[in-house]
Amino acid sequence: MRTRVYNAKLPRFHLTDTLLSKPITLLSEDDHEGWRDSILEKGLAGSSSACARR
Repeated sequence: MRTRVYNAKLPRFHLTDTLLSKPITLLSEDDHEGWRDSILEKGLAGSSSACARR
Protein backbone atom coordinates (compact mmCIF):
# COMPACT_ATOMS: atom_id res chain seq x y z
CA MET A 1 0.00 0.00 0.00
CA ARG A 2 2.86 2.41 0.71
CA THR A 3 4.07 2.08 -2.86
CA ARG A 4 0.73 3.24 -4.23
CA VAL A 5 0.76 6.35 -2.04
CA TYR A 6 4.31 7.16 -3.09
CA ASN A 7 3.47 6.67 -6.77
CA ALA A 8 0.47 8.95 -6.41
CA LYS A 9 2.64 11.70 -4.92
CA LEU A 10 5.63 11.25 -7.23
CA PRO A 11 4.53 13.63 -10.01
CA ARG A 12 4.14 16.52 -7.52
CA PHE A 13 7.91 16.58 -7.07
CA HIS A 14 8.27 17.54 -10.71
CA LEU A 15 5.24 19.76 -11.33
CA THR A 16 5.79 23.45 -12.01
CA ASP A 17 3.89 26.19 -10.19
CA THR A 18 1.93 26.82 -13.39
CA LEU A 19 0.72 23.23 -13.55
CA LEU A 20 -0.14 23.14 -9.87
CA SER A 21 -2.17 26.35 -10.12
CA LYS A 22 -4.42 25.24 -13.01
CA PRO A 23 -7.30 22.79 -12.99
CA ILE A 24 -6.31 19.81 -15.10
CA THR A 25 -9.04 20.50 -17.65
CA LEU A 26 -7.45 23.88 -18.44
CA LEU A 27 -3.96 22.54 -19.11
CA SER A 28 -2.83 22.98 -22.69
CA GLU A 29 -0.47 20.96 -24.82
CA ASP A 30 2.09 23.76 -24.41
CA ASP A 31 1.84 23.42 -20.62
CA HIS A 32 2.52 19.72 -20.89
CA GLU A 33 5.43 20.13 -23.29
CA GLY A 34 7.01 22.79 -21.09
CA TRP A 35 6.73 20.47 -18.11
CA ARG A 36 8.24 17.58 -20.04
CA ASP A 37 11.11 19.76 -21.23
CA SER A 38 11.79 20.97 -17.68
CA ILE A 39 12.12 17.37 -16.51
CA LEU A 40 14.59 16.67 -19.29
CA GLU A 41 16.57 19.81 -18.39
CA LYS A 42 16.91 18.49 -14.84
CA GLY A 43 18.81 15.58 -16.32
CA LEU A 44 16.13 12.93 -15.99
CA ALA A 45 15.73 10.45 -18.81
CA GLY A 46 12.82 10.74 -21.22
CA SER A 47 11.38 7.57 -19.77
CA SER A 48 11.32 9.27 -16.35
CA SER A 49 8.96 11.93 -17.64
CA ALA A 50 6.72 9.21 -19.05
CA CYS A 51 6.62 7.45 -15.68
CA ALA A 52 6.02 10.68 -13.76
CA ARG A 53 3.02 11.70 -15.83
CA ARG A 54 1.14 8.43 -15.35
